Amino acid sequence: KRDRKEVDKKSRTTKIISAPKDNKKELNYDAREFIPSSELTEGDTRSLIPHKQTLGDKLHPRVSRYYPTHAAKITGMLLELSAAQMLLLLANESSLKHFVDEAYKVVLAAGGVAEPMETSPPEEGEAEEDSDRDPLFFQPDKAGFYSPRTAHNSSERLNCYRNIGRLIGLCLLHNHILPLPLCRHVLKLIIGRRISWHDLAFYDSVLYENLRQLVAEAEQSPALVEKYELTFELEGEAGRGAVELVPNGAQVPVTAANVYDYVRLYTKHKLVGTARPALQALNEGVSDVIPRSSLSGLTAEDLRLMLNGSGEISVELLKHITQFNNEAGPGEPDEKISKFKKWWWGVVERMSTAEKQELVYFWTSSPALPATEEGFQPVPSITIRPWSDNQLPTANTCISRLYIPFYSSKSTLKAKLLIAIKTEGFGFV
Repeated sequence: KRDRKEVDKKSRTTKIISAPKDNKKELNYDAREFIPSSELTEGDTRSLIPHKQTLGDKLHPRVSRYYPTHAAKITGMLLELSAAQMLLLLANESSLKHFVDEAYKVVLAAGGVAEPMETSPPEEGEAEEDSDRDPLFFQPDKAGFYSPRTAHNSSERLNCYRNIGRLIGLCLLHNHILPLPLCRHVLKLIIGRRISWHDLAFYDSVLYENLRQLVAEAEQSPALVEKYELTFELEGEAGRGAVELVPNGAQVPVTAANVYDYVRLYTKHKLVGTARPALQALNEGVSDVIPRSSLSGLTAEDLRLMLNGSGEISVELLKHITQFNNEAGPGEPDEKISKFKKWWWGVVERMSTAEKQELVYFWTSSPALPATEEGFQPVPSITIRPWSDNQLPTANTCISRLYIPFYSSKSTLKAKLLIAIKTEGFGFV
């Protein structure tokens, strides 16, 4: 019976992956090769629509691990698959490997050169296990937000998450910036709000878009969704075994009537799932410092603003709060100092958003501004030092103070400032 059960399960998995031909797109060798965003220039006509380009950027390095010689071609072939096939492809590494292997066979059949033996993909079951030595957080998407990394959740690792929760609580208590932008669902769990499937867009925009397309297909062609033969069972990650979204989920097909339940449960598993112990430890750490009731009236956006500040650098706010100290010497009249201040703000106003963030980081050790004026502790200040066109600006980030020589011209001020904020180094003043 055990052998039959394993055979039946294997055949069912293969059947799900290989939906009927009239309801899936075949791997096409004529698909255009994928070009990563890093190799494209602005306005390059070879780029794909944003959704496809983002998905390609995620797939290309993973495909390269298996077949580096044909990675561009195979990635381009995969990008032409349907939304339902993409869901299966992105489910886990074994599903991806199945599609990549099939695409490789198509490439070879079309006359492609076989990969050298040393670059052959790993055998089944060689999936890399999560380790407690892995980083505590990872970026699931390119949006720059972090989520706890799934691991074996030893007591030492969970204690690390609890300590980070305490740091979050201290930042909230003392109005400090936290240099760790968290995913939206993590923020919602901290403030005790319910997670919705739209939160997946802030976690993995590609997976969210594929689920959205699956829902759209269910509304337009209900029978089509059933023929994809998806069930409420997901293959586990890193050899953890299958995950049933509902009791006996392997026997519950996804239909147009329950597709919303499937998407909701899929999202909950993806966002929380095996990371639940880490998220719980993070919450407990926050509660060690501040009462839970103090966060009850906040939204995820409120909490992000309080923790990470405003990503948009307001020059007007800096003008309002920045204090100037004149150490240029008694020989410099007030008119010249006033003119120098105008040069300064003129240079800052014309900076790009990235340059303004670099300036604030160089100045205060934080790339963002606090949400309110009360959050500036201490208040940013600028000390104008005696004339010198040979020295660069320096900063004392502990007290948010810039030291700027009295440069002879606005262009010199701009050049020296840009050199200083883009230099990746530090020292003592």
